[in-house]
Amino acid sequence: MRMFIAAGLPEDDKARILRDTGEIRKSRFVRPVAPEGMHVTLCFLGERDEGEKEQIVGAMHESVRGIGPVQTAYQGIYGFPSPARPRVIVVPLIQGVEQLQRIYYALHDRLIGGTARRFSPHITVGRVKGNYQQTAELIAPEGFRKSPKGEYTISSITLYQSILHPRGAEYRKLFEARLQEQDV
Repeated sequence: MRMFIAAGLPEDDKARILRDTGEIRKSRFVRPVAPEGMHVTLCFLGERDEGEKEQIVGAMHESVRGIGPVQTAYQGIYGFPSPARPRVIVVPLIQGVEQLQRIYYALHDRLIGGTARRFSPHITVGRVKGNYQQTAELIAPEGFRKSPKGEYTISSITLYQSILHPRGAEYRKLFEARLQEQDV
């Protein structure tokens, strides 16, 4: 099964981001992410056997050990991998980044191995499907009128199964690990 680990996003923050990125999401060059697909991906696992779930759950517990709820904030809009040639439109997290990076690198070490790429936590709002130049102009500071801004607390990370359909991905929660300062 196809799996990934992510931190969720409160519904009111999803609504705010959807409202503030509406102009971009309506562009014919952007395929918007559905609200249920908005989250902060911490580790994409790809295809894994059902039997690996116990190992993944153990790695999740280890990765959050000693990390309490993360106060985070998001602000702005960014084109990834570069603003000049965006392939993905994201809202970057600007607070709580260090704690999320710590979780990311711990998950990567335990479940992926090798050298991890630099991790910049973000919320994906759309994927560019055409004219990179016009999309870059749309998200440039002078072209983008309303910048998403908000803050929330991440209190758990979730293991999801991703089921691909022609109309988009469906996500099923498989397990949730709570963030706690210490073990209880």
